[in-house]
Amino acid sequence: MRLRPGLVSVVFLWCVTISVTAQDYLYSVRHFKIEPGKSGNYIRCVSRDTAGLLWLGTIHGLVRFNGFQFDHPSDAKASFQLPSSEVFSLANGADSIFIGTKNGLMAWNIRTSKKIEFSDYQDNGEAILATCHEPATGFWWYREDGYLFNLFGGHIRKVRLNLSSPIDIQISGDHLWICGRKRTDLQVTKSGNVIRVNLKNMKPDAVLKSGPQKASFFLYADTNSHIIYVHGDQIYDLDHPGAPRKLTHSLVDGDLTHKLVIGDHRFLVLNQYRLFHEYYAGKLLQRKEIPLGINMPFVIQHIEMAGDKLVMATSVGLIIIGYRLNAFSPILSTKIEGDGNYEDPRGIEEDDEHLYLTGYHSISAWRKSDGSFHVINQQDLLTHGVELYKKKLWLATEGNGLLKLDPITGRYKKIVRDTTIRSNFLISTAAWGDTILVGGYRSFNAYLPDPDKFLNPVIRHDTLSVSDLMVKKILPLDDRRCLLGTEKGIFIIDRSFRVLQHMRPPDRNLYPGIDIINDVVQGTGGSFWAATFHGVVRFDQTGRLTRHTTRREGLAGDFVASLVSDGRGGLWAGTYEGLSRIDTATGRIDNYFRADGLPDDEFNHSSVHLSRSGDIVMGPVSGFIRFDPGLSMPGGIYRNMPKISRTEYGSSEDVKVLLDHPYGNPTTLYIGPDIKYLKLYFYTDPLQTSEQSIYEYKIDGIHQDWMRMGPTPVIHIDNVRSGRYILRVRFITGSGSESITERSFPLVVEQYFYTRPAFYVAIIGALLIFIVLYVRGTMIRDRRLLEVRQELAADLHDEIGGYLTGLYMQIDLMSRNPQQSEWKFVTLRNQARKAVFALKDGLWSLDTKTDNAQQLWDRFKRIAQESLEPLDIPYRFSGFDNMASIALTLMEKRNLLFILKECLTNAIKHGDGRGVWFEWKRHQNGGHRIVVENGWNADHSERQGEGQGLENIRQRIARIRGNAHFTAASGKFIVTLNLILKHDRIGRD
Repeated sequence: MRLRPGLVSVVFLWCVTISVTAQDYLYSVRHFKIEPGKSGNYIRCVSRDTAGLLWLGTIHGLVRFNGFQFDHPSDAKASFQLPSSEVFSLANGADSIFIGTKNGLMAWNIRTSKKIEFSDYQDNGEAILATCHEPATGFWWYREDGYLFNLFGGHIRKVRLNLSSPIDIQISGDHLWICGRKRTDLQVTKSGNVIRVNLKNMKPDAVLKSGPQKASFFLYADTNSHIIYVHGDQIYDLDHPGAPRKLTHSLVDGDLTHKLVIGDHRFLVLNQYRLFHEYYAGKLLQRKEIPLGINMPFVIQHIEMAGDKLVMATSVGLIIIGYRLNAFSPILSTKIEGDGNYEDPRGIEEDDEHLYLTGYHSISAWRKSDGSFHVINQQDLLTHGVELYKKKLWLATEGNGLLKLDPITGRYKKIVRDTTIRSNFLISTAAWGDTILVGGYRSFNAYLPDPDKFLNPVIRHDTLSVSDLMVKKILPLDDRRCLLGTEKGIFIIDRSFRVLQHMRPPDRNLYPGIDIINDVVQGTGGSFWAATFHGVVRFDQTGRLTRHTTRREGLAGDFVASLVSDGRGGLWAGTYEGLSRIDTATGRIDNYFRADGLPDDEFNHSSVHLSRSGDIVMGPVSGFIRFDPGLSMPGGIYRNMPKISRTEYGSSEDVKVLLDHPYGNPTTLYIGPDIKYLKLYFYTDPLQTSEQSIYEYKIDGIHQDWMRMGPTPVIHIDNVRSGRYILRVRFITGSGSESITERSFPLVVEQYFYTRPAFYVAIIGALLIFIVLYVRGTMIRDRRLLEVRQELAADLHDEIGGYLTGLYMQIDLMSRNPQQSEWKFVTLRNQARKAVFALKDGLWSLDTKTDNAQQLWDRFKRIAQESLEPLDIPYRFSGFDNMASIALTLMEKRNLLFILKECLTNAIKHGDGRGVWFEWKRHQNGGHRIVVENGWNADHSERQGEGQGLENIRQRIARIRGNAHFTAASGKFIVTLNLILKHDRIGRD
């Protein structure tokens, strides 16, 4: 809604207080520029093909227009190269277009996107001055060298005419008419000529030689199918029996350069740039100039009819003019003098002689007999609703409460209930029998004019207090029932103000405002139609919602302010975005906007009335209109389904064009591993697109609801999950439900391997396995670390702890027997020495730098040397090459060291002292064998596997997955260790 002026008591004058005669036609002008500010906007000719696209011949090439954008076919296809960039003429057939250029002719098949070649036509590079197509005779073109050509049934005929530019061609019956200047071999004469060609035998004959040279000359067919020739300001009827007849005309302000006849209406171009509409109103010739809104100098080059539009090629771009019969008669403008604002139209009432039109600040009467107006009251009454009861107007006002106004004198009386603000701000009123019902923003009152008293109705239903709701519509149904339209749905009450029925949409949370009722109309079979904040809804007699009509279904707008039935099966809805007619039987919707003759697209609440004569009176925000709902008002609906204009495939290399034309059904749309996305351009009819158009798409199986494309019909489809789908495209051009068109396209998707569900399952599975293995490895590692810690603790406790315990015991014995301290010192020194060696061995085993066989073997050599040489026991070590490459784990290195030390200790304690031999062998299968051999003292008790030392060897070798064998024979004691090292891979490759 527009903001109303302040609520002050000021006299407002409506600047129009007389009936305004409706114009016969309303014009809408759209100006399109190909290249803003550049010479490429100079269009010489225009033609429309069978698919609805406009082809424009410019001085810089051929341009195609789909209603949203211009494209140059020669830029998209190398084979589409014109003989010259300057295009003179165009002609479209069923599937071909003939293009006449400055340097010759080009024919193009728009379905196959291939150039058409003619074996029996030689193009010598002459300019093609005129081109036309007539289904019964084929294509015609005229070359500058004087030859006229005809292509029909695959054969080409030609005839020499010797005419020069400018030139025009018309076909009528069995003859072709062509005009131009007479041409000789040396020069072009200054007079115009018309030649007629017999289409059967291609024989020409001169028909007319006109006078001196004029700025222009052309042909057209009039309403009687006569060929009319215009030469400057002279007009001839060439089909007049006998001989051409010169016609009189009323053009006094310049040369006629173009003329288009449509029924009883003519569109004239004077002096190349002024456009007029000419028609007969009765016997009086009417002529009105159509302003094109162009201030710069320009020239109209071509004009033709396409659908219900005039299409003009000009020197400054493309102009499309829409015209429709204006059936909406403005009867009162509410423009406020002084500030240029508009007073809100309010209620409308009627008696035998007048229509009463109430505004927010004033009330006027329109006399039916002569259409005259007189102002009843200009005081600041703040009127909202009005009701005629007993020859008085009862006004519901916003601030002044209920008023009773005499329509003859203009005097009013304020009906006072109380002084509370709540009771003074009213919206609606209606007479129900002898009671005046009044609804407010937060109140509902009942007033009895006789005996002048207010009732106190208290209406409750469930948890709602109807008396405290905003009541925007009061509709008496009969003597016993009355309907209240509120912000919480519809209530039907009886005479005792008891609620009989409550109608409310169940999906009001999904559509906010759908239960706010602005207006209600009673339908058939006890049903009701309601205007809401979100479309028009229908309730059946049980109160069930049976229809919900919004813009998605073709309504002009979702916010519906007023509603009225025309009594002929039509329901007229005044929205905030236009006027809609709903056919209650078929559901068809037709929309009307400012371009159709409405003074404004926004309608006011409560400002609607069906007159006794059957006319509808409504109040848009800028005034009141009256129209006959039975008139046929063409909507210019274009029913062709949307077509694909171009499809671009995105690949890793470049963008590949699938279709460079919109003709025919496309192949199945495809997205695969080599295609990243689809970019689809759509169009309907370039002449019917408007600002009200909505473009939506939906992929069945992917989208739950329709998706908006945006202001232009272009969509991007990425690589959705694999499968076969249906891409549905829907266009809502704004003209109504009949303009909602839909088309489906097959879509096949093959996803990238990393976008398929199996890939994600594999990734999740691998991740779970990794987590399990990681946790398991962590647990094993922790367990092994715990074992290592326990083993280290045990070793330190057993060895170093034993040595330290021995030291403590020796020191204690020395303190008790000092006489033996001298020889005890030797024992202490030996014990300390052994403890230090044991500690060094333990620390050495923890050093990661020594984790290989060579380091272990060298370490044991030093231990053997320090142990055997003081005892004069000979020893010998034998290894193998590349021992440094044999990696050892901490457990392997530590246990082998202690095993070898145990073998050394046994050799010293139990051997015969004649020598010890240490050998480390490596087998081809990757196994290792360590042999310790020494002489055997047969008198010792620990022999052949008996004793604690050998048991320790068995336990330690088992920890590293090996085994030990002990052999005592021939005076020798041999310890053989067999094992496979964990990280030794050399022998296994």
